[in-house]
Amino acid sequence: NNAGPWAVDTYFAGTFRNTLIADTAGMGIRTWGGGLMENCTVTRNTYGIDRQSGSALVLVNTIVYDNSAGAFYNSAVPVSMTNCCCTNLSGAGITSTNSFSSDPLFFDPTSKDYRLNLGSPCVNAGTNLPWTTAGAKDVGGKPRLVNGIVDIGAYEQPAIGAQTNIYYVSLTPGAQANTPPYDTWAKAA
Repeated sequence: NNAGPWAVDTYFAGTFRNTLIADTAGMGIRTWGGGLMENCTVTRNTYGIDRQSGSALVLVNTIVYDNSAGAFYNSAVPVSMTNCCCTNLSGAGITSTNSFSSDPLFFDPTSKDYRLNLGSPCVNAGTNLPWTTAGAKDVGGKPRLVNGIVDIGAYEQPAIGAQTNIYYVSLTPGAQANTPPYDTWAKAA
């Protein structure tokens, strides 16, 4: 959370990986030197990215979505997107390949939980990069590569069965053991 004008203000063409930039009252990121963003999530800021000057800004496997005033501010720097989820796929200086503008289906954005929900179009929709191979972690410390294809955004959705938020409920009261945490049919509430 940042009440200031930018969460990140960069004067160099740096690389951001597995970065979450969210809930800023101003710009999510302001760049004066272009740069590279891989597997990042920029959401719920006033503007997502302020393109001030410098070389091209390259986004790969990145979500720029639900920023109240738009994904991009200023058009001084060209933006190239590959396998991204973004509300703005066209406009001055914007090119995109294999990208889409669908809702990324965050788990619970009102509670600032930007993990990908079941059914998210961002799951297995990225392009594998050399650093996303076995052993890499997402922003939450979970394995970066699940099911052989990297997800778009800062979080990788865990394999089915690894979800910790699935609860079983019996339609017949008293038919089950009713034993918390209700994580199997035998313990259903």
